[in-house]
Amino acid sequence: MPRRTFAPRLFGARTFATLVRRLDSRPPALPSPPTGGVLIDGVDVGAFGISVTGELTGWREGPAVTLPTRQLAGGLALAVTGRRVLQLRACAFAGVIEGDTPAQVDERWAAFLYHVAAGERARRITLVGREARHYRGFYNAARSTPAGVRILAPTVHEVRVSFDCTDPHAYAAEPTTLAFGAPAPVPLGDAPVAPLIRVSHPTTIVYRNSVGEELRRMRIGDFDTSTPFEIDLATGRKNKPADISGPFIRLDPTDGVRGGAAPTLAAEPPVTTAVAVYPLAYLSV
Repeated sequence: MPRRTFAPRLFGARTFATLVRRLDSRPPALPSPPTGGVLIDGVDVGAFGISVTGELTGWREGPAVTLPTRQLAGGLALAVTGRRVLQLRACAFAGVIEGDTPAQVDERWAAFLYHVAAGERARRITLVGREARHYRGFYNAARSTPAGVRILAPTVHEVRVSFDCTDPHAYAAEPTTLAFGAPAPVPLGDAPVAPLIRVSHPTTIVYRNSVGEELRRMRIGDFDTSTPFEIDLATGRKNKPADISGPFIRLDPTDGVRGGAAPTLAAEPPVTTAVAVYPLAYLSV
């Protein structure tokens, strides 16, 4: 005898099966996650059950900020070059958070909020889908709302998270390491950046534009050479005492030709180790 399918008399078998599938399906408004994702301080948001569905990063319509000239320890002034007045950037993303139960979604959302908001400090926000660039921002707001009625499927909430980036630049996710024992062209983004300098022996660092004109000369004097000397030219922080003279060097893409010759960095006289470490910086993205 052929097997008969039971269904309530109010529905035909096909109609009843269709209704169950619809109750068990996700609403069509939920887009599928694109390639890439978002990392906050190096932790993928997927660790909290969040799938990214859209990047909403852009310039915010807020107050402009003026970059000041800062006085560093030792009496050296760090002059800020390039654009001085910049608008703050809002960095945001949209997504969905999923769990087997409403309680699990609440637990994952609470853990995520603690990760992004605790301590009121700047976070590193990496947008993997945007050429692996990252931003530095402070947590601003987050919203989680149910995505629709679920009967036979996991609980899903739609989320939106935003940060305020007082530093409006985007940075390459991985730093550039430039050896300049011999004169070396300096790869840059489209915004100035101050590098970390590491040298093995006292020397003079000379920065020239793309046509060879000397722009800055910074002398690093005597120090204990048992280990390399390091100085962060963005903050003035040193790993050991050393005599520094001359202006701090700030690498600027306007000192070269876009898509052509780059400015150069050189150690004079050459030393065993002369390295600059810095992230490529961007204002145009």
